[in-house]
Amino acid sequence: MPKTPGSEADAVRYVVLRKLASGMRHTLMGELQAIQFAGELAAQMVTTGATGSKLKDAIDQIPAQTKAAARTSRSIMEWLRPEDTSNTTVESAMQQCLKLAGDDWSLRGIKATTSCQPGTATVPKTVFYELFVTSLLALTDLHPGSLDIDIVAEEVDKKVVVKLSAHAADRRSALPPLMLYRGLTLDDVSVLAEANEITCACQDATVILEFQASTT
Repeated sequence: MPKTPGSEADAVRYVVLRKLASGMRHTLMGELQAIQFAGELAAQMVTTGATGSKLKDAIDQIPAQTKAAARTSRSIMEWLRPEDTSNTTVESAMQQCLKLAGDDWSLRGIKATTSCQPGTATVPKTVFYELFVTSLLALTDLHPGSLDIDIVAEEVDKKVVVKLSAHAADRRSALPPLMLYRGLTLDDVSVLAEANEITCACQDATVILEFQASTT
């Protein structure tokens, strides 16, 4: 049976989630371990009879760590399933995606530089998250090793145009190139762009995405 456009897009989405799973797990575990450490420290101080400011400081860490973990968890859940009608600023969306997709980039010698034109326009959150993070993953899969990714976003004629350009970097990496699940390609980016009715131009190491801007 031939694949339909919808089934192809869903197949790409599955690969993206598989590739992001490690970063999601690492991010959540980091937050939970911080809470565990603060709790164990406070419990140990109570057991040893500690009193005064030291015990108070240890206990005071727990609410702060819990709030941080809740924020991170909400952020990941929102990325997994944002409201279909919700919009976001481009800068905020880019930072969310870079944090998730780039969880191990510092160890792999990958660095992203962003330039976002100031403005009041927003873009559909669900569509932007999907296309932007898939573009990041496709570029890193297609160009394994140390890499620089230059990202420029600007408003042009009531559209938000995002350009991602990748080029090899001369820096060491602590981890070898990783290939979690199958590699993503620029064709995969095009499949999702078509499914979301987004204008997309992909060539070599460059992806250009055009999103309809909204000022609401």
